[in-house]
Amino acid sequence: TKELSRERSKTAMRELARKTYVLGRVPFGYSVRNRNIFVDLDESAVVQMIFRLYLEENLGLRKITRHLNESGITTRRGNNWAVSSVRSVLQNEVYTGTYHRAGTVVPSSHAAIISAEQFRSANEKMTGRRREIETQRPPRQTRHDYLFSGLVRCSECGSKMIGAARKDHP
Repeated sequence: TKELSRERSKTAMRELARKTYVLGRVPFGYSVRNRNIFVDLDESAVVQMIFRLYLEENLGLRKITRHLNESGITTRRGNNWAVSSVRSVLQNEVYTGTYHRAGTVVPSSHAAIISAEQFRSANEKMTGRRREIETQRPPRQTRHDYLFSGLVRCSECGSKMIGAARKDHP
């Protein structure tokens, strides 16, 4: 019965996705009305800025993040931007008007904030930059496995501890 119930839930979610009803958190740049996605003008301007800075100004993720934070532009929750958040914007196809949910893809389901060409260009550029960085890095040294990595936590902040090999320089 659990399996049947799980399958019914998945089917219902796919049907809602086909109707382009919002399931889960709405991406930055959009808002919800009557369970459908609509462009949020203020946030969409930030999304367009991120793509412009990346594609036209040739800024990297860290510099875009710094620019947003120094300009006083915050996330929806009023927090500073993180590199991972900027990367997520650049990699999210929702900004082209394509809706992905519950294994269902609905093209042209809502208004696009950026063009499909801008999205493709940004992601090709990101892949190229990643490859370039990887070729510039020195070859990895011997990998060390640390028995307690991830098990021991910091008493101050609660973060998981990891091991690191360091060479002492005189």
